[in-house]
Amino acid sequence: MHPHSTQRIQRRLGAQPNDAVAASLRRIRVQIDFAARFAAYRKDAGGQALAAQAESLVDEFQGDVDSLQGLVAQVEEVLAPIGSEAKKTVVHCVGHGHIDMNWMWSWPETVATTHDTFASVLSLMRQYPQLTYSQSQASVYALIEKYHPEMFAEIQQRVKEGRWEVTAVHWVEGDKNLAHGESLARHLLYTRRYFQEKFGLAPEDVPVDWEPDTFGHANTVPGILAQGAVQFYYSCRTGGGHHHPRVGEERPPLFWWEGPDGSRVLVNRETTWYNSYVNIGDNIALPAVDFFEATGLDEWLNIYGVGNHGGGPTHEEIEWMLELQTYPIYPEVRFSTATAFYRNVLRKADSGAIQVPVIDHELNYEFTGCYTSQSAIKRANRLGEQFCLEAETLAALQGRDVRCLMREAWLPVLFNQFHDILPGSGVTA
Repeated sequence: MHPHSTQRIQRRLGAQPNDAVAASLRRIRVQIDFAARFAAYRKDAGGQALAAQAESLVDEFQGDVDSLQGLVAQVEEVLAPIGSEAKKTVVHCVGHGHIDMNWMWSWPETVATTHDTFASVLSLMRQYPQLTYSQSQASVYALIEKYHPEMFAEIQQRVKEGRWEVTAVHWVEGDKNLAHGESLARHLLYTRRYFQEKFGLAPEDVPVDWEPDTFGHANTVPGILAQGAVQFYYSCRTGGGHHHPRVGEERPPLFWWEGPDGSRVLVNRETTWYNSYVNIGDNIALPAVDFFEATGLDEWLNIYGVGNHGGGPTHEEIEWMLELQTYPIYPEVRFSTATAFYRNVLRKADSGAIQVPVIDHELNYEFTGCYTSQSAIKRANRLGEQFCLEAETLAALQGRDVRCLMREAWLPVLFNQFHDILPGSGVTA
């Protein structure tokens, strides 16, 4: 609906922007806007007429503050047939805090950022029993274990409860082009073992590779991931991301990514962004409808939370989602996990309820200079990979078990394959 419609009422009533009047007007606006878009997607002429009728009620409203709740009730009554269909759709709300490892800061600040993010999340979990949270990168768990063991114990408990979702299959959210294939295998090996030992999570319990900010994806990645029990891939930069031009054909928002060996992972290409402050706005169901239209699905993954330098979900976001749960003309807004969303999608794909396209090539490129800048770190990475492999080979020839022997040598190499370190987009040391 036109924003002037509710702005006119607010000006005439003389209401302050943060009071109950503003909340009522926002409730009206969000539901009418969703209803109009949802009816258009469904090609429901009757629903579109109802949305127009509801907007006319707002345009014609001449009442006072006391009668505003009556307007809300009228609008929702008119839109009720749309609401009954909307409630059959789901928005999976997954809290997240994107933590860039040593992007524009040093290691001690990375430790502090991780601590502060997790402290905030755990505090919010104590206040909001509905809250769920997803966190990738084994390295951030390991640093909390080392520097803040009491916090680590609480995270273990939240994971056991199912409220804290581990989405880490690699040591860091790393580069997928410059890193050697053997390095990607070591990411899986050491990360899988870490979560098995510390959290009791088998590989099948952590099926999501969380790579929203990785700048490029080689076409051999699905084959490597599939051998490590990875089924799902979450990404934003699959060739054209936030304000970056795409190279090559259109990337659908949901697709099977197939490697040369025929292995596949199910990719959800983020259509908004992994940081909620970028471009979603308060009406989170509008991009959901776009996703429904493009995929044939009736559920959507909404990643929210402050990121890059950590942060995670905020009080304001959680309260807003709780409020949206009370809106009758809206999808079901569910505090959820990425795994729950993907598994629902997989069931529908396997049953033939939806058709998922297949992409069988690399997903590049994102930033100019990723493979040419900061040549020193690239050279050091290759030397580290080669020396670790040579040492493993020599140890194996001696009959030694190399699975744990080389861990402490490999982990710094793997850490420095982070997507802002190895490609050269971080600051120089």
